[in-house]
Amino acid sequence: MPWTHTAAWMSRWANSYAMLSGLGGLSLGLAVAAARWPGLIFAAGAGLAGGLAWGVDTRGLLFAPAAAALVLLGATAPGLGWRRWLMPPLFALGMAVGPWSVEALGQTEQHAMSEAEKLRHQRGVVHRWVQIAPRAEVISACATMTEDQLLTQSYLSTPCAKAVLRHNLEDQLPGQAPFGRWTALALILALLPGGRGLRGSLEGLFGVVAPAAAIVAFALITPLPERYLAPMGFPLALAVPVALARLAALAPARAQTALGGVLALLAAAFAWVGDPASRHKPSPEQLDPQYSRWSRAAAGVTTRLTPDEPYLDCSLHYVDLAMLPERRHTLPLMNTGAPSMTDDHTLACLAWIEAGTGALSVDRSLTVEFAPVRGGPKRRVDLGATLEAQGGWTRVWSYGNFELWRGGTP
Repeated sequence: MPWTHTAAWMSRWANSYAMLSGLGGLSLGLAVAAARWPGLIFAAGAGLAGGLAWGVDTRGLLFAPAAAALVLLGATAPGLGWRRWLMPPLFALGMAVGPWSVEALGQTEQHAMSEAEKLRHQRGVVHRWVQIAPRAEVISACATMTEDQLLTQSYLSTPCAKAVLRHNLEDQLPGQAPFGRWTALALILALLPGGRGLRGSLEGLFGVVAPAAAIVAFALITPLPERYLAPMGFPLALAVPVALARLAALAPARAQTALGGVLALLAAAFAWVGDPASRHKPSPEQLDPQYSRWSRAAAGVTTRLTPDEPYLDCSLHYVDLAMLPERRHTLPLMNTGAPSMTDDHTLACLAWIEAGTGALSVDRSLTVEFAPVRGGPKRRVDLGATLEAQGGWTRVWSYGNFELWRGGTP
């Protein structure tokens, strides 16, 4: 998990996807433990984590069927006695926490929407994404699709759905596991019994293959941005150690532990050196636990702003987040966690530059790309060059590629 670029970015996101991903992964992991080492604590913990994931977002239910199947599998293990009858109810009781936790988790607005409203909203989101997808094949295949045609049964057989699936499987999902496309082999190996007969194969089926199938089904209906990919990292990463354990189980009993350790070391070296996931090597910023670069940018801005001066962060340096809660923002937070901005964020930054009032920060290394009109051509915008061309703005401080500008009179 730490070797996936999404995990590196997720800790800085100003949304609930990190919490959703962590709780969903914890639920599935505890359910796997409940199947392998049946017990009441694992079953209750899997249910509680799954219920809280549901409370964060209804997409937290994506892996709940697999977790429930694993707990039921654990309850059928021989020698449990009366505990077998308590494992499923404890899991269900934990899941029931979901609806009751919505307000405490700050997700009231999201859950207040009806299913029809959620579907209509998501259709609009998918319609926009297929028009600005980084893969030209998706834009071409989905050019004639309307919002009402998306997320329907008939959509699944269209060229648009096939193009979206290829984009996700070939471009997006491989980067969510250290082994990239080799993870598909791990999914197959996870079905080996591992010396545990049918139970071993069922553990691999429910714990690894079924969640992967849910991911593929999700990948068929919508292009997957970084935040949608985040909850999928744990199930894909789980496939690797399970597959290695299954391979080690093929050796004689006395050599299994040693062989498992050797395979784990070889796999780790292969993932680190070979980089089959085509991820970028961790940058100094990603390896810095204090985020010194971002801290210096935030400190520089904070000391130069007047108390009531309007400020907008268009730099992806997370300055607006660092200022919370001492300085509140009435405008939307610009940082999305991805190495790009959304169209709405870009338009907000351009409008702020045109207004020429207040302070604004930009990143000279960042060129934003957006589609200003639905279905229209993309535009690439250098915010730094736009500030210089606009006039009325003065650069008051810079740190590397990070620049703070002031326009008008604060």
